[in-house]
Amino acid sequence: MPMTWFSKAPASPTNGTTKTIAFVLKNDIHLGSIDPWVGVGSTTTFTGIFDGGGKTITGILARNNTIGIFEQSTDAIIENLNTGCVISGKANNIVVGGIIATMNGGIVRNCHNMGSINGYTNGNNTVGGIVGLANGATIENCSSSANTSGGIYIGGILGRSALKPTVLSDVRYYKGSLTCANTF
Repeated sequence: MPMTWFSKAPASPTNGTTKTIAFVLKNDIHLGSIDPWVGVGSTTTFTGIFDGGGKTITGILARNNTIGIFEQSTDAIIENLNTGCVISGKANNIVVGGIIATMNGGIVRNCHNMGSINGYTNGNNTVGGIVGLANGATIENCSSSANTSGGIYIGGILGRSALKPTVLSDVRYYKGSLTCANTF
């Protein structure tokens, strides 16, 4: 699997404000159908720099846990990435993101999602077209045309912001649909 090695990459240590591990995507990647998908940052949060180079990742990804291309990032920079994945979280109380499931600080910029993002509709889920759950992060110049569905917290760009404020700058949600299964 083209990104298996990357999903197991060690967390990148930082030296002051300098990130020591950076990745640049050089080609489009089609992941096929992966269940369960183990995303980047699933065991150790991703703290480096990922430049998607304007390339696109596609595939059908599913898991009975929190899911995204990146599952968890902390103070990372993720930029210039396009996704056309069908991403499905198949359990209750999880976070689903089109690019990042859980983002603690850091920046996601120039990222675009054209896929489909689905949370477990009978549960207490957080689902976002770009980021599922953000805590003190910055999301800039991102767009999503993904059909997005889930249980409680759902958004075309960001499912939910928690604890620290999240900055949204020049974000666009286009043609996709939003479907929230639960009402209060």
